Amino acid sequence: MLEREVNSLVGDKYERGLGELTRWGSNPGSVNLGGQKVRIEVPRVRNKSGDKEVKLNSYQQLRDKSNFNEQIFNHVINGISARKYKQVASAVPEVFGISRNSVSRSFKAASAKRLQEFLNSLLDRGLNAKNEILFVIDGAKGIHSAVKEIFADKAFIQRCQWHKRENIVSYLPKSLQSKFRAKLQSAYSLADYGKAKAKLPHA
Repeated sequence: MLEREVNSLVGDKYERGLGELTRWGSNPGSVNLGGQKVRIEVPRVRNKSGDKEVKLNSYQQLRDKSNFNEQIFNHVINGISARKYKQVASAVPEVFGISRNSVSRSFKAASAKRLQEFLNSLLDRGLNAKNEILFVIDGAKGIHSAVKEIFADKAFIQRCQWHKRENIVSYLPKSLQSKFRAKLQSAYSLADYGKAKAKLPHA
């Protein structure tokens, strides 16, 4: 994110700058992630005519704790809609140049809270929760917990077959993925639970 703004101001890293702005090394800095200060290297840009540093808007945004958490949460939600929750959730910190280990428990709790707010908004907009509701979700524990927290015994949770299948085949060499994907799908397509369960160990 920071590097993209620098590129937009002065061009790619190894291009010869022809304008008034130029790269000016970097300085240690920090951003807020889930209430936790995380150290990063901040690239610098200099205005040659005034010999002054040009502040990066993206860095100022990342230092705003509330704004930063909102951006990350939106990335995760967009990932869910694109059937890429697992990949997006794990990659979000790297988008901003931050290691995965820097994602704090407080941020995870904040994300779960936002998800609960979303589910509550569905009730406010008229979702009928008097009867049982089937929720088909991926393997994310936060989503499971939020659904149970809001809908309790009215929630029946089914693991998404697509996510489960793709998670399994992702551990296989690419040359074997199509073969085992077809075998798993063959078991999933059986209407009889016993037959499907018996077929899965042989996939």
